Amino acid sequence: MAIPILDSYIVITSLIALVLFFLSSGSALSYTKTFYGDRPVPRSWLLIVMGIVINAIAEAGELGVFVEVIFWNIIPGIPEGMIELAAHAIAGIILAIGGYMLWKEIP
Repeated sequence: MAIPILDSYIVITSLIALVLFFLSSGSALSYTKTFYGDRPVPRSWLLIVMGIVINAIAEAGELGVFVEVIFWNIIPGIPEGMIELAAHAIAGIILAIGGYMLWKEIP
């Protein structure tokens, strides 16, 4: 049996997380454009920003899964869960590669 207050809390906190993920990815893109201007952007930094953006998109899909489960009582299938897992895993791998490349660039 679902607890309505808890369900609303989960959706609201997930929505806040989604907004913050998109704000962080927008800030990273804005910072990159402002800081580098016309100069070439290092591949390491591009990978880090791309990982943040992919993570924000995956978070949007995750909120959709919560809404399906809580309000419509639809249990997401294996493919939907695997897509979420794959998106977060890909974002994590891209962030790790970008971080490693950035670490190698610093003397």
